Amino acid sequence: MKEFQCHKRVLAQPMTRGDYNKLRGWEVPSDENPLDEGYLVEYLDSPNGNHSDFAGYISWSPKSVFDAGYTEVRKTAEDVYIEQEKEKAVAIMQEYFPNGGRDYDAVCTLFDAIAGGRIPVLGLVYP
Repeated sequence: MKEFQCHKRVLAQPMTRGDYNKLRGWEVPSDENPLDEGYLVEYLDSPNGNHSDFAGYISWSPKSVFDAGYTEVRKTAEDVYIEQEKEKAVAIMQEYFPNGGRDYDAVCTLFDAIAGGRIPVLGLVYP
């Protein structure tokens, strides 16, 4: 096998191996401990979700493996403010889309394009 280094941002929450298997509708194999500590991990950048309750691809990682490879992303007050303002803007923008709430992902993509300066003449101004 080749060696790789992780550089992804993921969402994660503590979850035992047994609870993860229950979430997936699976039986825990007899040679595995359902009480093993770990994390439910969601990869939001994956185009192929594998569970209807999650937008991204989910998997389970043992606690020691996850803790060795990831550190928590701490958001600044500015990050939180921008996220709140984005939610307000997206809610207003959705009114202009014919499918309303069902267009949430498309509206977020449009907002990100505007915020990233990818649409000429449009931009955001933060107070």
